[in-house]
Amino acid sequence: MARSWRDYAATNDPPDASDNSDTSDKSPAETLKQAPIVPIVTNVTDLPAIVRDGLKLLVQAAAPPVRSPELWPGAVADALRLAAEGWASTALSLGWSPLDLFGAVTDPQGDPHADGLAVKLRGRKVLAICARFATVADANGGRSYLYRHGNAEGVRLLWALGRGR
Repeated sequence: MARSWRDYAATNDPPDASDNSDTSDKSPAETLKQAPIVPIVTNVTDLPAIVRDGLKLLVQAAAPPVRSPELWPGAVADALRLAAEGWASTALSLGWSPLDLFGAVTDPQGDPHADGLAVKLRGRKVLAICARFATVADANGGRSYLYRHGNAEGVRLLWALGRGR
């Protein structure tokens, strides 16, 4: 039986290899049950309180109503991985804002380039980060560049989605 993304976050155990529910005809609700492994974030003392508290909310809260619910667990996993691997701290020290890292465009007609790094990663590994962009490994072993676009209109922090903040 597949576990929820919160179960992965709590244990950091890989999914059971006997879980053969990874089929292509899954509903979004089923997809949410098969989330990527979410790292346990323990070294967050150098992050601002708004980020530390927000990451805790991400792990504890149910997924908000979003346009593509199947992408939510991955965005949560990538947000926590940014903190766990130290990239969030590095980016903040280089002038990135919490919205640059953990923001999501709320308007379906909004600019998807304004999404934060955690939303844009889609499971890719960060290789380097500078003040303007993050270099990430792409699926073919090459590199992609994900640019920060500042605090655009309609961007909200992941942990504030569905909470009226």
